Amino acid sequence: MRLWRDGFLERVVARLNARLTLPADVRIVVGPGESGDAPSGRTNPVLKLGYAFPAELRPLFNRYGVFTRRGTRIRPTTPARRRLRERAIRETLHAVALHELGHAYTGLWAIPTTSDDETIADVFASWAAVEVLGDPDAILYLANFRLGVGALRPAPGIAAWNRATGYADLFRLLRARPRRYRGIRRLLPRGYLRGETFIGGPWAGIRSALQPIALVPLGAAG
Repeated sequence: MRLWRDGFLERVVARLNARLTLPADVRIVVGPGESGDAPSGRTNPVLKLGYAFPAELRPLFNRYGVFTRRGTRIRPTTPARRRLRERAIRETLHAVALHELGHAYTGLWAIPTTSDDETIADVFASWAAVEVLGDPDAILYLANFRLGVGALRPAPGIAAWNRATGYADLFRLLRARPRRYRGIRRLLPRGYLRGETFIGGPWAGIRSALQPIALVPLGAAG
C-alpha cells in the first residue's frame, strides 16, 4: 500500500484551506508509529501521522470483518474482499487524519463549547469527509475500526468507548447521507435511532464553532 501517497493529504490541505483558516500553520509529518497525534500546542504545531497503523488495522479487519454500504459485515476471504479490506484501511487512515486535524482547529481557535474534545474532533472529521472531501466512506470505516476494537479488545473502558463512538459515527453518516447509506441501519443496535436525535441537522454540533473560522478571510491570520 502506498500509504499517504494517494494524494489525500494534499487534497485535504487544499480543500480545508479553501473553507477555513487558522491563526498558525500546522505541519503534517508522516513517520514511524501508529495512528496519529494531534498538535500539542499553539506554537509551531505539528500533526504526526504514523505509517505503521496498517499493521494494526489489517488483522483487526481480518478478524472482525469489513463493513459494506449495504450494512453487512464480511470477512476478507476472497481477492475482491481483500481489496475492500485494503480500501477500508486507507479510509480509516483518512478519517484518523481528519480527526486529528479537528483537534488542531479546535485547539488553535479558543472556541467555547459544551462538548468534549473527542466528540468535536469526530464531528469535524465527519463534516470534512462528507461535505468537504466527498469521502463519506472514511467515516464508515472509522466506525468499522472502532466497533472492531470494541468487540475484540478486552479492556472494558476502551471497548465501551469505541463502541459508543463507532455507533455515533454510523449515526452521523446515516443522517448526512440517508439514501446512500440506508443499509447501515442494520449495523446499529435495535432502538438506537429512536434514542438519538440531531437538532438542526448532522453538523449542528459544530456549526457554531466553524462559523467564526469560516468568516476569517484566507491569509488574514498571517
